[in-house]
Amino acid sequence: MSTYFAHLLVIPTDTQSLLQEFIVKHINLLHNHDVDQSTFALYRDNRQLTGPLLEQAHAMLSTGANPTLVTQYVNQRQLPVKPRDICNIKQRITV
Repeated sequence: MSTYFAHLLVIPTDTQSLLQEFIVKHINLLHNHDVDQSTFALYRDNRQLTGPLLEQAHAMLSTGANPTLVTQYVNQRQLPVKPRDICNIKQRITV
């Protein structure tokens, strides 16, 4: 079952000085993936370390801490990060 809007939406665009308009007649609002709070928390923009937690991660990585253990430390403080995020921080420190 699909959900559709009957309203028209006009989207103006400027492509190489040619003004075009696209009229969206139907919008399908069904998702082909889970949409919930836990999934949203894992989006890249929501996994960014900031403030004291970032400083602590920098200090730990600078002294040779294992990125997996730093990931566990950060996750215990209610910020869902992935090991790859911590590896990226470590790479920025060493460069």
